[in-house]
Amino acid sequence: MAKFRCECGRQISMSGYIPNPGEWLVVSDEDINGDDSAKTIDEMYARSNHAFRCPDSGHLFIFWEGLGGAMSIYQPPTVSGES
Repeated sequence: MAKFRCECGRQISMSGYIPNPGEWLVVSDEDINGDDSAKTIDEMYARSNHAFRCPDSGHLFIFWEGLGGAMSIYQPPTVSGES
């Protein structure tokens, strides 16, 4: 089972249930509406980047170059008034 740890320590699973409740697919507007746009769900899926969101901290982990590539980590902004 593929998994990794969030900055907050929570374990994020990349496998298991399908669809994965913690996985998001990110596709560009160009891939949806461009001249060479994806026409089927399978084409759209193939062009999508995989993203995971930590349910505890809100960190986003996006694989811009496929699941075998490095992931980019995005930290949620701090809301004023939080400690």
